[in-house]
Amino acid sequence: MKNKLLLATGLSCCSIFFSVYAAWAETCNEMRAYEEKHAPNAVRVIVATFKAKQYADADKYLQIARSNKEDAGYIKAAESAVALSRRQFKQADELAKQALQIDPQNSRFLAQMAQVKVNMDDDQAAIAYFVKVPMAAKPNPDAYMIACAGLESMDELEKAYVVAKKLIEISPDSYQGYARAARFARGLTKFSEAEKYAKKGVELGPLYKDAHFVLADSLFGSKKWKECLAACDKLLALPTAKGSREGILVLPMMARCYEGLGDYQAAVKAWTRALSQMPDPRKCLSARAQCYKKLGNLAAESKDLAELKRLDAAY
Repeated sequence: MKNKLLLATGLSCCSIFFSVYAAWAETCNEMRAYEEKHAPNAVRVIVATFKAKQYADADKYLQIARSNKEDAGYIKAAESAVALSRRQFKQADELAKQALQIDPQNSRFLAQMAQVKVNMDDDQAAIAYFVKVPMAAKPNPDAYMIACAGLESMDELEKAYVVAKKLIEISPDSYQGYARAARFARGLTKFSEAEKYAKKGVELGPLYKDAHFVLADSLFGSKKWKECLAACDKLLALPTAKGSREGILVLPMMARCYEGLGDYQAAVKAWTRALSQMPDPRKCLSARAQCYKKLGNLAAESKDLAELKRLDAAY
């Protein structure tokens, strides 16, 4: 009887959890539909000016938004984004405030205000607005991703991790939230959580190299050398991996995995491969020299150390 009660209670809790989960996702879909119908041009401007980027057609689409009488809050947010891209910080701040006065529960508007505060070097206010993003009644994945990026840039990993997990709730079928949650968990040394989220991210985004990289990095943090090597191989097999940041960064990771396995011959080959790709080869040379030492190849070790000394003088 007791076990049946526990099972029933557990199922009830799961039912409540998934109901909330589904409700957030449904609200997010409603927001997306609303924006497509009532603020398509304003949103286009907001997205194009993300991170204060200049957008040549900003004025054109803003004028279309005004002519079509799109949602007033979105127009204000778009105007704020344009002002921010032109480094008109006070104007951007005032326009973002006006957008929030129209709709204080819009996560996109909160993210816009946070970006303004970042550019005004008001980190405390920026963090406060980023933290409010996942609490808003009107969720938006773009806003959550902006909040994740902003909080990460200010080394607020715990807060960024919370937002990433909320992003999963509103976009459960996208790899984006899982990849971010995994990266932040990895940074917080929560390796088992990082691995869990990273594996789901790869499942949902098998062609995205950042999803594979965060899985490899999570496994590396857990010292699961063989699994990490397999994850690195899958990343390098992607057509977009060659020459990419992720494709380069996994090379020294693979070398360290071989070291962890005690296979110094394979580690030497991996370090040699990494040497040709890394912009500063000194760490690779130093590590390869240590591997040669482990193998008893003192001549090769001396050669690498001599080259390292030459490069140190050059840098």
